[in-house]
Amino acid sequence: MIGIARHIEYLLLHHGRVTLPGIGTFAVNYREARLLPDGSSFLPPVRSVEFHPDECGDDEQLLRSVMRAGFISRDEAARAIADEADAIHQALKAGDDYRVGRLGRFVLHDGQIDFQVDETNFIEYPRLGFAPVEVQPLEEPEAENETAVTVENKTPDRIYISFPRRILRAAAVAAAVIVFLLMLSKPINTPDTTVNYAGVLSAELFGPSSTVQASVDEAVVDTTTLAPNTVSVEAEAAHPATTVTEAGTTANTYYIIVSSLPSKRLAEQQIECFRQQGISCDLHIYETPRKARLYVASFGNFDEARQYLSQLVREQPLFENAWIMNAGD
Repeated sequence: MIGIARHIEYLLLHHGRVTLPGIGTFAVNYREARLLPDGSSFLPPVRSVEFHPDECGDDEQLLRSVMRAGFISRDEAARAIADEADAIHQALKAGDDYRVGRLGRFVLHDGQIDFQVDETNFIEYPRLGFAPVEVQPLEEPEAENETAVTVENKTPDRIYISFPRRILRAAAVAAAVIVFLLMLSKPINTPDTTVNYAGVLSAELFGPSSTVQASVDEAVVDTTTLAPNTVSVEAEAAHPATTVTEAGTTANTYYIIVSSLPSKRLAEQQIECFRQQGISCDLHIYETPRKARLYVASFGNFDEARQYLSQLVREQPLFENAWIMNAGD
């Protein structure tokens, strides 16, 4: 456990007063800086330690400090302080001095307990108590010796504008986000060159490689290679002739689109590809200036077209991405 002397030093430094029950009270006396009446010396502030043996009333500051430092009960702390007071009385009766840490020592003077403070104690030295300083008053200058001083207004060469770092960081983050979004965004004037094939498998998987390259060269925008140009006579005889519907000849008609091709010739090749995959239903071509679309049926009512599309998707997996096109749009 920390000695009683350490508790007394701490309480004097932070509270300026502490009582040791049965012995007396320590107090710190503070005197502010002052100038001597004759004006010759300026005295610094002084802090000194005083001891009053006649003031033995317990303020319990020492008791609470011992309890907190040792994590002990009130009775244990009171016994520790009482033991310390008994040790002081016994030492003084034996004719010895009793030292209290770096603060000073107890002595017996004319049968009464007295406390002698060390000259270099930590409360008075070295924070306060410096040597006096001699002050010489300044003489006021004569009026004729005074010279007017003219201060020229200088124009600053540079003007500094301060910005908080938080604002600069927020602006940098916002600029980075805008640049990132511009990189991801699609240009407004870029024409739509994609071709919707309604999810139909490419004829590239079923045709020979010798004729695939010729189809790729013709369909520059199309990313799907269609079936070869050679169509067997047996296939033509087994299936009915393909009908071609030109755009603008029908209005408010709903077509079930299963594939979109860049040209009519490629659409005919795609029909042959479907035949090779086992598609036996009628396939027709809806031709526009830019594309040729394959459709399996047409309706004058949207509800009928939607019902047919639902049944077609369930029965034919190859047409799972088929869609409805309105010729009047």
